[in-house]
Amino acid sequence: MEIKVLFFGLGSIGLRHAKLLLDNFDVEIAAYRTTKNENKLKINEFRDYEAAFDFKPDIAFITNPTSLHIKTALDCAKKSIDLFIEKPLSHTLSGVTKLSNVIKKNHLFSYVAFCLRFHPVIKYLKNNLNLKDVIYSRINCSSYLPLWRPDQNYKDSYSANSSMGGGVINDMIHELDYCEYLFGRINDIKGTLGNTSTLEINSEDFAELTVTNKNNFMSQISLDYFSHQRERIIKIYTKDFMILGDLNKYKIEYYQNYNLVKEINFNVNDIYYDQLEYVFSYYEKRKLNNFSTVDNAINILEKIQRLKQENSDEL
Repeated sequence: MEIKVLFFGLGSIGLRHAKLLLDNFDVEIAAYRTTKNENKLKINEFRDYEAAFDFKPDIAFITNPTSLHIKTALDCAKKSIDLFIEKPLSHTLSGVTKLSNVIKKNHLFSYVAFCLRFHPVIKYLKNNLNLKDVIYSRINCSSYLPLWRPDQNYKDSYSANSSMGGGVINDMIHELDYCEYLFGRINDIKGTLGNTSTLEINSEDFAELTVTNKNNFMSQISLDYFSHQRERIIKIYTKDFMILGDLNKYKIEYYQNYNLVKEINFNVNDIYYDQLEYVFSYYEKRKLNNFSTVDNAINILEKIQRLKQENSDEL
């Protein structure tokens, strides 16, 4: 069954999704774009917003700037178009309840793209952790914003601009998402965030978070834009082991009494392809209750917005 897909935005992540769809799935793709340069995949483009809907898509891939996600998703949902929304869902709570209500009213499929759930380290932990044995976790994601997008001046990126949805919490929301995925619904987020480096941006460049999941399980999450060492790790402390998951190195290590007692190395996989395979397996069967719906994403967004309000003097 051919599925008609309409993209809103064809930046780097949109092009990545579109190429995987064209190479591996039975789809017809078009895109609404505001930039004038031709897309690399020669996908049919619309420049007029309303005319784009004449394509009559089955599902919209919303890969435009974060600040446009909710408006675009609402416009699609009102036309009974199913939704694939790139993370984060939004940078504010404006319109999210309305979007949720329209999705329910029109019985729509929705998916918010958190591809790290398909990383072999996270998949292994999800399938093998005994949560009764877990005591605590520490999660760290460090990067250097000027090197994120080598073909773009970092000062011009949405990451640098808070009004466009930039900042470490939105960019690195994967860490909050997989914390919830592994340890249960997040009930509260406390902490400090702000702008402390010499980077020329107006969004937050660091966040030190204490996360409380259900059953009062605690995690510490550290995020930053200014580290000259790229790092993406999770440490899980259990009664018998400290488990180190290194997402950049695709491996897990078990430590006991200071000693490395077990090491698991994974093959590098295409988490974006695995994500699309999962999405379409649910979509084609009209299973609306996948593990990353708009309603799931709203929970974390609400906690983030409360935290940002509490730290507003620092931003």
